[in-house]
Amino acid sequence: ETEDEWSDEEGLDDVQSIDPAEECPIIPFIELKGHTDDVWSLKVFDNGHKLLSASGDNTLKVWDLTTGKVLHTLKGHTSFVFGCDVYNDIAISGGDDRTVRVWDLSTGSIVSVLKGHSRLV
Repeated sequence: ETEDEWSDEEGLDDVQSIDPAEECPIIPFIELKGHTDDVWSLKVFDNGHKLLSASGDNTLKVWDLTTGKVLHTLKGHTSFVFGCDVYNDIAISGGDDRTVRVWDLSTGSIVSVLKGHSRLV
């Protein structure tokens, strides 16, 4: 079918296209370099100003999205870090080492290590 054949049938004659360059805000591109293996999970927080990344290099990184700089490298997992989340100033991560780790994002230090999983978290 051509566009003319289906647009009349579906009532799409009134659809207007927009120019994304005119209608969408400019979002700057920023490349974050620092992990030495694949990144498995990302969490944006602090009203879009910070990012937490979890990687196969056994670390998490806290990034300042306004500068692109690493604020903290969270070390403690002994294998791949697959997941992460943030609540206020606390980060939680889970990995192939079968632990869940709780982190203080203001200092980058481990608050707690939760063990007991029989497989990756």
